[in-house]
Parts: sequence; C-alpha cells; structure tokens
Amino acid sequence: ISGSGASTDQISDGAGNTLPLYISTSRIGIGTASSPAGVLEVASAINAGAPALLLDNNDTDQIALAIQASNIDADVIDIAADGVTTAKIIDVSADALTTGNILYLEDDSSSTSARDVVTIYQKNTSAIQATALEVLSYGGATGAKIDKNYSHTTATDVKGMFIDLDRT
Repeated sequence: ISGSGASTDQISDGAGNTLPLYISTSRIGIGTASSPAGVLEVASAINAGAPALLLDNNDTDQIALAIQASNIDADVIDIAADGVTTAKIIDVSADALTTGNILYLEDDSSSTSARDVVTIYQKNTSAIQATALEVLSYGGATGAKIDKNYSHTTATDVKGMFIDLDRT
C-alpha cells in the first residue's frame, strides 16, 4: 500500500461477496467504509455468521496473541459488551489442562501505594440476586486456597482474609 490520502475499496471473494476496505495513511478499516476508529478496525456485518476476528495459531510453542503496551494512564484492554444479557463476556475452555493455569495474574510492582490487584465490582444495588464471585469445584481436595505471605519488617496488622459486610 503506498500513496497519500485515503481510499475506499472492496475486497471480493470472487463469488460476488464483497467487503469494504478503507485505507488511509495511518489507518486500515475492514468492513467499514468510513474512517476507522483505530489503527486497524474490523467491523462485522450484522449477518456475518462468523466471528469478526479469528486467530488460528497452530504453532504449539508460540504465543497466539501478544500485546506489548506502553500505556501509562489508559486501559490496555477495554471491553464494552453492554448489550449482552444471557451469554458470557469472556468464555475460556481449557479441557486438556494439566499443571498450567486458566488465568494467571501477577503484580510485581515495588510501589508502596495502596491498590487492589483484582477488583470484582457488582455495582447496581437493584441487582439483589447477583453474586459478585462464585467459586465451584467438583474435583480436587481443596475448593479455594488463600496463601498470604508477609515478610516486610515494618510492624502492621496483617490479614489473610478480611470480610466487611454492611447491610444498609
């Protein structure tokens, strides 16, 4: 792709099916005929019948998706799924798992600022049947484990678990 300015073209599969392609000097839009909202925007038609983006990685010793972000004060991943009612926002299946993890979150920052490493925030007070966190375990001898290790030399109150329950 070369040149300057912006152009809108069509991608065709040869069977008469076309998809708009928008190209400018700094952005590419697939499925959109106007200026893309990101450097790469993939817009799926309402009747596409397939995922808007599919990553199919068959190289078993390589990462399928790597994000290298230098963000300081903006989210790295932002999902807006406000129309979902009965489906899952994120659905992970790992049926061949042996010694690995489905999810591993690590914070190795030496900052002494107060922070919550993980926050689950069920916000609407009218949602009285909602559960903020459910842990189900059918296998294994332990359903949930908390391992709190504290080695700092400063005297402080250390808690392995703290529950604050307010009924207002």
